[in-house]
Amino acid sequence: MAQDNSDEIAPPGKEESKTATPVVLPKKRKRTKSKKARTSINNPLAGRPPARLKDDVHRFAEKYELQNISDLLYRGARVAQDPGEFESDDPPASESEEPPVSESALELSKEEREALRVERKSTFWQQTKELKVIVVTCSIAAILQGWDQASINGLPTLLFQSKNFD
Repeated sequence: MAQDNSDEIAPPGKEESKTATPVVLPKKRKRTKSKKARTSINNPLAGRPPARLKDDVHRFAEKYELQNISDLLYRGARVAQDPGEFESDDPPASESEEPPVSESALELSKEEREALRVERKSTFWQQTKELKVIVVTCSIAAILQGWDQASINGLPTLLFQSKNFD
């Protein structure tokens, strides 16, 4: 091939000519902060009547062969339905006052309430050493994978921009 001092690069596999088309890179899109990205996800269990929630949990337990713990799953679903309802540890207003007995009422022991409170307030540094190692290792692996992918995606751009491409 003849050496040409032109800034235009011929695509690979084609002979270089004075009418070679230059490589056009796509324009970068502007990043906009959308209102949608800042919103939170609604609780899918909120507002379900207790009878329907219980039925959904039992169908889930049957589907995944978890019938032996379906009552525990239902208690967890009730807590997940309205976590704020179970956070207070306030006793009833008077000792003679009985807690409401209905299908929607869910009584938690002091130990269960304390476990929920600790779980809600725990931070990353209060987790077990094993969990922290797994999270940090996966984070580093994701960073490295991103760097590798970026370098692979950027390679053709660099090759076509080079003036010494043969």
